[in-house]
Amino acid sequence: MRVLGGSSFNNDLAWRLDDLYLADLTGSGADVRDFLGDGQIVTIRPDGPGHVTGWAPTPALTPNWDTTNDLTQDGDATYVEATAPATRDVYSFENIPAGATVLGAHWNALLRKTEEGGATVKPVVSQGGVDYDGPTQGIGSVAYDRYLTQPYDLNPATGAAWTAAEINAGQFGIVKVS
Repeated sequence: MRVLGGSSFNNDLAWRLDDLYLADLTGSGADVRDFLGDGQIVTIRPDGPGHVTGWAPTPALTPNWDTTNDLTQDGDATYVEATAPATRDVYSFENIPAGATVLGAHWNALLRKTEEGGATVKPVVSQGGVDYDGPTQGIGSVAYDRYLTQPYDLNPATGAAWTAAEINAGQFGIVKVS
C-alpha cells in the first residue's frame, strides 16, 4: 500500500493523495482510533438567514447568506463585510440526509482583510439559538489566498458526536474579533 503516490515528467512533480486521515491509536473517547471505512465529505452552503445578520452585504440589497454561498469564488462581486468588533453573521445551511452518520463537521471560510494590519475572526456554531464561538483565527492577507478552517469532532453544544438532525437544525457563521 502506498500512502503518497508521485510521478515526475520533464522535471515537473505531481503528487496524489486520497482518503488520508490520521488516527490516534492511543486516544480515548471519541478520538479516531481505527479505520473509518467508506464515507463521503459533503459540502453544505448557506441557504437562508440565521438568527443574526450583522455583516453588510455587497451588493447592498442581496441577502447576507446569498452573498456567501457561491459554488465558485467570485472575487468581490458578492461578499459580506464587518468593520466593528463583535459583529456576527449566522446563516441556516442546506440539509444533509436525515439518517446520515456524522463523523465531524468542518467550518470553512474564504476571507481577506480590507487593509493592512491585524484582523481576526471566530467561527460560530449556533445550536438551539445559543452561539458557540470557536477559537480566534487571524486573516493573513488582503488577497483571497487561503481558507480559514475549524474542525468540530464533537457538537460544542452537547459535547457528544454530531447527529444529522443537529447539523440540519444548526446555524453556522462568523464573528469579527478585531
